Order: sequence, then C-alpha cells, then structure tokens
Amino acid sequence: EASKVSNMNTDEMQAYGDSLGKIGETVARTRSEMLQSSTEFLKAGYTEEQAKTLAKTASLFQNIADSELTASQSSEIIIANLKAFNMTADESATIIDVINEVDQYLPRLIEILGQ
Repeated sequence: EASKVSNMNTDEMQAYGDSLGKIGETVARTRSEMLQSSTEFLKAGYTEEQAKTLAKTASLFQNIADSELTASQSSEIIIANLKAFNMTADESATIIDVINEVDQYLPRLIEILGQ
C-alpha cells in the first residue's frame, strides 16, 4: 500500500522497505510491520524520510504501551499528537517519553488524590 501513497518507483520502494526492515530489527518489529506503520505516515502527508523516523517512534511506542497496539493505532496516536502540539517528525520521540512518564506517575497521583 505504501507504493500507492508515495512517488517511489519499484527499485526505490524495495530499498525503502529494506531500510525499514533494518530499522525494525533495532525495535523488535518486522519489515512488514515497519512498512505498515510508515504507510500510515505517508498517508498523513509526511515524506519518506520522516515516515521512517516516525515508524521507528511508533514501533517504540508499541513496545512500551501497557496495552497491545497495532502499528496503525500507534501511528494514529503519534500523528494526532504531532499535529496537536505542532511538532516535527524529529521531535516525535518526545511524545512517547511524555506518555510514558504520565503512565508511570498517574497511578501514584490517583492514589494521592484519593486520600
């Protein structure tokens, strides 16, 4: 599906998929999962390079999430937050850092407020 939303030719698409596969190895995701995530970002109007960065961020988010997220769900959360806070693809890791921090401290905050 990525080929439908990008201007890459067959050879470029193959190289792009190979690159995503290598990135996927660093975040415990398959080439297919990385391509699916990247496609979501391409559909949202990000460049191929931005989509690779964002696919890595979305995959990291899947890895730390308390509940199981699909590549598509993780990508949608990243896209929504990037747009809401007017952030760039290079700043996307900040989103998962903040979500992770809130997730760690929210149960304690709820406990304190409940006392």
